[in-house]
Amino acid sequence: ASFVVVEQPVRLGRVVRGRRGWLSAPAGIGAVAVSVVLLGPVAVPGWATAARRPDTSVVGVRPLAAARPSDDARSSSFAAPPAPAPAPAGAAPTAPDGAGNAGPAATVAVAAPASASTVPVAASAPRRPARILVAGDSTANALAPGLAGWAADADAGTVDAEAVKVGCGYVPTGRDKFGPKPRDIKGPCGDVLVHLEQAAAASDADVAVVFDGPWEVTDHQAPGDEWRSPGDPAFDARLTQSLLAATDVLLAHVPVVVWATSPVIHPGWGFVAPDPAWEPGRMAVLNGIIRAVAAQRPGRVVVADYASWLDGAPAGMDASFRPDGVHASPEAARTVADWIGPLLLAAATTAAGAG
Repeated sequence: ASFVVVEQPVRLGRVVRGRRGWLSAPAGIGAVAVSVVLLGPVAVPGWATAARRPDTSVVGVRPLAAARPSDDARSSSFAAPPAPAPAPAGAAPTAPDGAGNAGPAATVAVAAPASASTVPVAASAPRRPARILVAGDSTANALAPGLAGWAADADAGTVDAEAVKVGCGYVPTGRDKFGPKPRDIKGPCGDVLVHLEQAAAASDADVAVVFDGPWEVTDHQAPGDEWRSPGDPAFDARLTQSLLAATDVLLAHVPVVVWATSPVIHPGWGFVAPDPAWEPGRMAVLNGIIRAVAAQRPGRVVVADYASWLDGAPAGMDASFRPDGVHASPEAARTVADWIGPLLLAAATTAAGAG
């Protein structure tokens, strides 16, 4: 009830007026209270039962760091893809890619196709604290606290989430449509590139990581044009230009950018009605564009294949990992951070050495 009468109108930009507006909040609160009493203890998935460290940060406050908590053990039924077996003596060194397959040692688990340039990352690259800037939409906002907790626990550096813009992609103008009601992009998002530039300039970051996806694959209408969707050549060209512009804004202030591919959205995990944005083929188009953008900025942009890492694992179909089908839960965000955090350190260290 809380979702239908309170959260969904906010998601879709519908203002609740009149008598319904006065009743919405009490109804939602009452529904939650009743459900707590009736449901009793709620089952927690096995991967989420790991001992939780104290929260060490608030997303959007820079820097995100705190004293290191105790090194308690963590357990999880969801794990990153297994490491490959040791190579035979004399064999060329390999490293796992995002899907658990062997790949060139130059990418060390930062998965990217041969056409996308990567920053060479040696397996023995020394670790040092780094300033990490998180950019993207609400998926980035959900993952940033886990990354901040990982950074604090590992003495890995600081995490800055000021570049996150919830509810916004990087297409700067026109209209998009999630659900039945189109919206003017500049209304809730303003000038997304100005926001990104200001955050990057203030961050003094060593590496930026971008988690971006759902809003890029909704139907878009450029000014004076018709509605288009991913796979349409005009749509794809405009999205490529937009993501490349965002990348260049970051690169003006940050030595290296790590673009994370976007997992498939799962319908029915918290949304009320189906939407074309859930089509798996749309994310495939977006991820192809992300790789194309990386290929246009050789040596400074790498691709972390979050999509393959998650979609190919049990948690990819676990509704408790992403309760609404899009955003990682707090426990899941920490699991993701345990995987991608070392990749960010390696990219930052390598970029610093190259500079």
